Amino acid sequence: MHELSMAHEIVAAVRRHLPAEGTKPVKRVWLQLGVLNRVNPESLRFCFEAASRGSAVQGAALEIEEIPGDEIRVVEFDLDDQGFR
Repeated sequence: MHELSMAHEIVAAVRRHLPAEGTKPVKRVWLQLGVLNRVNPESLRFCFEAASRGSAVQGAALEIEEIPGDEIRVVEFDLDDQGFR
């Protein structure tokens, strides 16, 4: 499933940018998704939920902004009330 591999990559990208110690759970991930990827946003959200299980990203809301083109970019994520870019 294309969306599942994408979801794993999104979770990995967020995890790479988490502080090393004392990581609090991620509350929200903001993703820009190019419409030319032909990815179903609801399927991606479902797969993101599965891919994030057991990690600091588990339970995070995945906000998807559809944009022109084929780019996929994690724009921002929130830990408790702190935003990281």
